This record gives sequence, C-alpha cells and structure tokens, in this order.
Amino acid sequence: MKITLTVIPQWGAHGGGKVRRKQIIRILLACAVGLLPHVGKCEKPTLIDGNKGEVAYGVVHYDKGLVLRGNVAVNLPLRVDGEVVLEHNSVMKLDGDLCIKPKAETLVIGYRDGSAASIDGAGNTLHLAGDLKLPLNRTLNIVGSDLVIDGHGNKLTFGNDNAKIVVAKGKTLTLKNMTIKGLCGSEQLVGGNVRLSNVVIDLAPAAVWRYAGPDGEMEIEGDVVVRGGGAFAFKGKKLEVKDFSTLCFDLNTTFEWAADRNALLMKDATAHLFMNGSTLHAKAKECKGIAFKKGTLVLGNKVVIDNDDNQDAARSVEFCDDEHDEATVKVLAGAQVEVRGYVQLGKEEKSRG
Repeated sequence: MKITLTVIPQWGAHGGGKVRRKQIIRILLACAVGLLPHVGKCEKPTLIDGNKGEVAYGVVHYDKGLVLRGNVAVNLPLRVDGEVVLEHNSVMKLDGDLCIKPKAETLVIGYRDGSAASIDGAGNTLHLAGDLKLPLNRTLNIVGSDLVIDGHGNKLTFGNDNAKIVVAKGKTLTLKNMTIKGLCGSEQLVGGNVRLSNVVIDLAPAAVWRYAGPDGEMEIEGDVVVRGGGAFAFKGKKLEVKDFSTLCFDLNTTFEWAADRNALLMKDATAHLFMNGSTLHAKAKECKGIAFKKGTLVLGNKVVIDNDDNQDAARSVEFCDDEHDEATVKVLAGAQVEVRGYVQLGKEEKSRG
C-alpha cells in the first residue's frame, strides 16, 4: 500500500491553519498504521455483524445505509445516510456521537411486528439530520448508559400507540430540540428517567398520552410546549421543572395530574407552569389533588382548574401549605379562570367551586 502525505500550506488567521493541518496529518498517519479500519464510501447497505466481532468504526460515509446485527460498537464521525436497520435483539453501543439521516425517515427495528432493539448511549448523543419515525409495533430499548437524542429542529414520530421507547431503570434518555408526534397511549415512552429539553409535544385532539410507572421520572429543561388539543396524563414518580424552564400547555390541551400530590417539583421562582387556554385536571380521588410548593403558575386566556368538584382540603389544588413554601400565581390580563372543586392558598381557602 502506498501512502502519500501532502503538506498543506497554512491558511486562516490566528494560527487556525496550523491546527487544521495537524488534524489532517493525524488522520493520514492513522490510515497508514491501520488505526482506522474503514476509510472511504460505501455504495450499498453494509451489514455489521457483532456476532462475528465486527465493529462500525472509522472515517466512512455509509451513504446507502447500515444494518447492525448482534452487539455492535459504533464510532463513526461521518453521517450515516440511507436505510438504518437495527435487527431484532441487536444492541448499538455508541462509543462516540453519531449522526443519522435514515431513508424514508424511518429507523427500521427488525422485520416483523413485535421486534425490539437497543441502544447503549454510553453518555453520547444521537444526532438527527432529518425527521425520524419509530415503526408500528416496534420497541426501542435504552440500556446500559444514558443517551441524548438531539433532533436539531426535526420531528420524532411514534408510528402508532404500540411503538415504544423503553428506558432502563436508573438510566436517562434526553430528548432535545425536536417536535414529538404520535404520542397517544400509556406505554410509548416509559421506564426510567426522561428529560425533555426545548421540545414541542404535538398531540392530536383526541389523544391522551399517559406517562406512568412507579419508577418513571420526568425532567423539564428549557421550554417544553404541549399543543394540538390532546391531553398529557402524568402518573409517574416525579415531574421536575428545572430553573429557568417552562412547561406550557397551549390552547385546548389538558394537563391531567394523577400522581402523588407532592410529586410536582418546581426548582424555584424561575420554574414555570404556563396554562394558556388549557385545563389543569388534578384528580381528587385518584391522587388527592396537587400541591404547589415552589415555582410560578401562569394563567392565560380561559383556564379551567378541575379538582373533580372536590370539597375536601386534603385533596385540593393547594399553593404553599406552609410558611416556607414559595409558590406564585400570575394571572395575565384578560384571563378567565374557572374553578371546579377546592383551590386554596396556604391554609386559607381562596376559591371554591
């Protein structure tokens, strides 16, 4: 094999060319000593078989797609285009960030209903260079370590109510910078910890997305907007809104609270729950209402606070149940608030429907 090293003249200002030149020389030297097992461009879908000890490493442009079988370690600095297939029971272990742009905007998981595959993120990020759809009746498991999926403004769509992402207990899946569509069931996004960061959740008008499970925890970071007219029902272990973050329920949506009354954690006054022409339904029988101890509740347009016509203070919608709590309610100009049930501020009842 013949290796030719070409010294590239310095370009750019402030020594940037020297850095670029050193990077290129390192890549060429790595090719020469065989540190990069694959260099080049593939013209058809490539099968990487982890059962045979194969890995997906190197400076390769898989422009026709990639098929993973068994447990496969992946570290590809170039974007993967074309069909991306995780065969049934395969595990993709990310040894670095990965960028994909799947053919037909679909991540293929197995070849039949009920197929499942897994991603071990190892703390890395899966970048979406286009929209991504989880096919009907398939399951994507998040195992091993935490994973970030960065949509870069693209859409993540669940194919039907049986298309699932299951997060292993104690692991965290972060979904950021994306619009999520197709949520309409109780087992589509379940398991361990889910962090939503700068996300729009687009619910169909009749859809009810239920986030449930005794170990399920959700974090809200940045701006998260629920829109479209459907309902988000929370029945997990904890829902936390971080500082300088907002969870917004837009026009005609419903925030159904069916968890423990103390399971909503607002970091401080910069953590907002914004009900904008929407309904807050705090179930009185199932979860004994909801308590706001910190954070800011903002009410805009016509808002309904539904406590199931409850008349029991212990099952109420409550703000600041002791002198150390710091919850704030802001009612925007022109807003209308309808109360059904029992709402109290501190130990003193303020409004009763």
